[in-house]
Amino acid sequence: MQLLRFIPQIYNIDVSFFIKLYENKLYRYKSSCSRVRLFGLFMLDGVLRLDKHSFEDKCCRFEDCKSNSGSLRDRRALEETYLAETVDSVGYGEEKCSCVLVEGLLILSESLEAFRNLDKEKEIRNILSVKGSNEDSSEFAPKTQSVYRFSDSNRFVVFAFVDLKGHACHYSICSPLVYPETPYTISSRSDVCSINKGDLDIILEFCKNNPLKCPIFVYNRSSGVVTNLFDCTFLDDTLSITDETLRLEDLFFCSLSNLECGDALYRYWRSFLLQFTLANGVFSKVVHVVIIGLSELERDGDVKYKLYGIWVPQEIKFERLSISHGFKGSQSGTKYEHYYSFSDYLDPRKVCKLDEELNLQLMTWRVVPELKLDRISRLNVGIIGVGALGSSIARQLLSWGIGDFTIVDNGTVSNATRQGLYTHEDCLKRTPKVEAANTMIKRIRPDANVKSLFLRIPMPGHYESQEDINNAVNAMEEIMDSCDVLFLSTDSKESRWLPSLLASVRNFKGDNTPLVISVGLAFDSLMIIRHSFREFVGACYFCSESSVLQDTISGRPIDETCTIVKPGISTTCASLAVELLVNLTQHESGFAAPHGSTSCLGCIPHSIRLSISDLKISQLFAEPSDSCICCSNRIFSSFINDEKFLQKVYKDTKYLAKVSGLTSIASKCGDYTIATDGDFIIL
Repeated sequence: MQLLRFIPQIYNIDVSFFIKLYENKLYRYKSSCSRVRLFGLFMLDGVLRLDKHSFEDKCCRFEDCKSNSGSLRDRRALEETYLAETVDSVGYGEEKCSCVLVEGLLILSESLEAFRNLDKEKEIRNILSVKGSNEDSSEFAPKTQSVYRFSDSNRFVVFAFVDLKGHACHYSICSPLVYPETPYTISSRSDVCSINKGDLDIILEFCKNNPLKCPIFVYNRSSGVVTNLFDCTFLDDTLSITDETLRLEDLFFCSLSNLECGDALYRYWRSFLLQFTLANGVFSKVVHVVIIGLSELERDGDVKYKLYGIWVPQEIKFERLSISHGFKGSQSGTKYEHYYSFSDYLDPRKVCKLDEELNLQLMTWRVVPELKLDRISRLNVGIIGVGALGSSIARQLLSWGIGDFTIVDNGTVSNATRQGLYTHEDCLKRTPKVEAANTMIKRIRPDANVKSLFLRIPMPGHYESQEDINNAVNAMEEIMDSCDVLFLSTDSKESRWLPSLLASVRNFKGDNTPLVISVGLAFDSLMIIRHSFREFVGACYFCSESSVLQDTISGRPIDETCTIVKPGISTTCASLAVELLVNLTQHESGFAAPHGSTSCLGCIPHSIRLSISDLKISQLFAEPSDSCICCSNRIFSSFINDEKFLQKVYKDTKYLAKVSGLTSIASKCGDYTIATDGDFIIL
C-alpha cells in the first residue's frame, strides 16, 4: 500500500492584513491585548486568505455574493477577481452566502525577543487542548453524535510582533492538527474504489450549479444525490443524511482541487479523516475520496479527477495521537519566522501620519491609559498674534495632534530666528505672518485646516474709525463661532481687550464661546491666565488693571515697543499654555474645571507665573474684579445696552475707566496718606 500524503497549507496574506494589524495594534490592542480572533477566507483551491477583513467575523467578502444561491462556477470567478483586487477591497458581511471562514488566533508579542523566545509549540498544544504528543485520543474527539464543522477542525495560528516604527511585521503562521501515529494508506485493491462517468457527471453538475458551505461534500451513489457535508450527521458506525442511514461503501467524499499536487491531498483532509473516523468508528475500512479538477467548472466533456480508496488503520492505532504543527517554512534562516515590510505599500502621506500619531498613541498604552486623545485632536484653536509666542503655541498644538486653526495677525515677518513658523526668505519678502504661518503649518501637517485672517484689532488709546471697529467686531464674532479655544498672544496689552471683551460678554450671556487663554511675556518672566468659562469664575487678564488703557506703542523708544525677552521664555510660555489647555480637556468638567483640580495629565491652575531667572513658578487664583475694564457687570451692561459703547471707548479711554468704576477707586485712593517704610509702600 502507498502512504497517503498531505500538502502543507497554502496561505495568501494580503498587504492589507499587515496594515490593518498595524493600525489595530496602535489604536486598539495597545499593550493590553495579546490574543485576537482572526477569520481567514478558505478558497476553493485550498488557499487560506488573510486580509484586512480577517479581524472581523464577516460571512462574506464579495459584493456579488449576497445569497447562498450562487454556483461554485460563479464563486470561482469571484475568487479570481478578489485576488486581483487592490488593498481597498470591501467586505460586505452578508449573513447568507457560500463563503467559508476559518477561525484562527493571533498571538502578539511586545518585542522581537519575546516573539522569538515564545514557546510556540506549547501554545499550539494548549490551543488544541492536547497537553503533549502521544495523548489519549479520547481527549480530542469522543465517539458521540457530531456535525462536521470545517472551521472548528481547521484552525490556524499567527504569532506576530509588529514593528510600529519600522512599519513591518515579524510573524509565523501555522495550521496545527492532530493525527494518528499510524498513517493512512491508499488501498491498492482495484475493486475497493470504482466510479463511473455517470457518477462524475452528477458530481460535476452539482459543483457547477450549487454553492458549498464546506470544501468537502458527499455523493451518495445509491441515490445519485450530492449533499453538503454540513447536512450530514455522524452517529456511531453510521452516517445519516436527512434521517436516511447510509452504507459507507456507497459514499464518496468529494472536493475540488487544481490537481497539481500529485497523489497528495489538501491538509484539511487530514483533519476530516481523523474526526470522521473517531466519530463513526470507521476503523479497518476504506473511505472513498474523489477530487475534481477546478478547471472542470469552466469546461464540458470528460471530467478530470482523482479517485482514492483510503485505508483507515485499526482502532488501536488511534489510541495515541501526535501533533503536526504545520508551520509555514521560511528561507530567512530563522525557524519559521517571516518578515514583511509594508511601508512601500502605504501612501507616504499615510506613513507620515502614522509616525505623527505614534508618540501620542503610545502615551495611552501604559503611561496614561485614560488619556482621551480625541478630546484634544478635535479642537479648533484660534491664535491672535502669531509672532514668537503665537508661533510656538501653534507648534506645540501640532505636536498634540491638533489640526484646525484660525490665525489672526496684521504684521509681516521679521527676525525669523525667534519665530518658529518662519524662514529667512519670509523676512526678505516681508511676507504677512498669517500667510507664512499658514504655509508652514501645512508643510508640517498637510492635512491641517488653517484659516488665516489679516486683521488689525482696534485698540483703546489708539485712533480707530467706526468702520474698522465694526469690521473687527464682525470678524472676531465669526472666529468665536468656529473656535473652541482662543489664545491671545499679541505684543501689546490694549490689543487683547476687544477679543477678551467679546468672549466675556458671550460667556456672561450663556452663548457659545471659546475658552480664552491669555499669555504674556516680560524680559525673563511669563504669565498665563484662563478667563472665566461657564461654571468656572475667575479673574481675566485685565482684572488687575489699576489704570486706564493707553497707547503703549506710539512715541516710545524702540527698546520699549519691541518685546525684549530671553529667547527661551516664549517657547516655555507656549509649552505651559498648551499643557494647561490639554490638561483641561481631560477633566470631567472640561474648560470649566476649578482652580487646583487635576486631570490624568496634571494640575489645572487658574493662572501660572514663572520667573526664568530664579526658576520660580506659581499657580495662582484671583477673583474677578468688580471694577474690571473687561469682565465686570458694569461693562457687560454698557456693552449690551449701549450701541455706541465701543465708539465711546475708542474715542476716550477714560470712559472705560469711568464705566467700570476704576476712576472712582483711584480717586478714593488719593485721600489716603502714603508713607514709606523701607522697600514697602503703606497706604
